[in-house]
Amino acid sequence: MLTLEKTNELLKAVGDQTLELDENNCCEIGLTDGDLIINVRFVPEDGRLLIAAVIGEIPDSSPMAALHLLGELMKANFMWDTTSGNTLSLADDTRIVLQSCYTDASEKPFSEFLLNYAESCEYITAWYADLRNEVLQNFTEEQELNEDDIYVPDDDEEPEEDSLENMGADIRNQMLQA
Repeated sequence: MLTLEKTNELLKAVGDQTLELDENNCCEIGLTDGDLIINVRFVPEDGRLLIAAVIGEIPDSSPMAALHLLGELMKANFMWDTTSGNTLSLADDTRIVLQSCYTDASEKPFSEFLLNYAESCEYITAWYADLRNEVLQNFTEEQELNEDDIYVPDDDEEPEEDSLENMGADIRNQMLQA
């Protein structure tokens, strides 16, 4: 079980000797030129650390693409195979995808644990970025194909002479002749 003091010792050992928890028992660790930010929160009630990093965001431009991406994230989360034992989730009431884990940091040296976590985050971030781009491209192409099949008149375009009543009469006549 970790304590606040032990957690700060672990953090100082992996940082520049100044890294420590703030008054909210949290800190951020920036890696790979700021491309990856690992958030660490000490949970005093059970002496563990909650560690999380942003992986990406679910787009709001296409509900079907978002649904597909959520399905792929669920598959990646299954039995933690793709996530190296970490968990994928959405941050509360947002579209932000997180990879997180809950640890007492006793499995291996903390610096090794953070390195493994960072490598997993980098892998998942790249995987998700490629997946998101591919899915958005596919759904954009499908949408364009569907829109090409649907005729939508411009606002200033004159309506055609045929009314629904006339079209209905034409269909009735064709049915009577058959």
